[in-house]
Amino acid sequence: MGSSEYRTIINLTLQFIFILSIVFLLIAPLAQKIKTISENYINSIPDDIPDIYIRDGGVDLEGSLPSRFYFPNGSVVLFMQNASREILSPENRFSLLITPDLLYFKLSENNIITIHFKGLSVDEPGDLTPKMLRSGAEKIVSVLLRLGILFLLLLFVICYNVIAVIAAGLASILNTIFNGELTFHILIFTSSCLLFIWFSIFLALQYMENALVDSFFILFFGYVISFLLFTIIMLVRMKFKRTR
Repeated sequence: MGSSEYRTIINLTLQFIFILSIVFLLIAPLAQKIKTISENYINSIPDDIPDIYIRDGGVDLEGSLPSRFYFPNGSVVLFMQNASREILSPENRFSLLITPDLLYFKLSENNIITIHFKGLSVDEPGDLTPKMLRSGAEKIVSVLLRLGILFLLLLFVICYNVIAVIAAGLASILNTIFNGELTFHILIFTSSCLLFIWFSIFLALQYMENALVDSFFILFFGYVISFLLFTIIMLVRMKFKRTR
């Protein structure tokens, strides 16, 4: 194998280690944290709340009314036969008020969304029991977690390669200005290798409890600046050797 093939193998190996590190050190703990929080919310749905029977044109609430339960964050879900949006005014954000005709959702202190059940069309009327609500919520969270993990993996891999290409492109401009002999393949290989070192710094910052966004910008700008300085040093050394 030539030097180009070796560089390709090394680059792919570094990206494989990068993906494994992201999965085990960042995504897995984050996914577990989200799963634990969601389970706390799902398990807070009690068995004694009214059943919700969904039909064309509205819903029927079957059980003792009025009824309420609280989520761990203090938000409340109210079930009432008749109600107005003002009932949610003293409640926390993301509280719900459900009646046979309307659903009120408190998005913020001064913003309560109203959803009308009139005109609701369903293929098959059905009953939503507390057990079914918990089961459905668990399935939704499971699907969203899988999609979220896949999205984060793709995002990190794309960001890794985009940053490496951007830095190599800027270094290529410097190479042209200095009349250097560095090829773009060498620049992007060097860029990828140095980026892996900066990625390690990125993870260290995460474990020091720095914000993810702040760490990412430190990773991006710090890496690009250091790689450009590294490229200038290589070009100056090459030019100095040619003049000797």
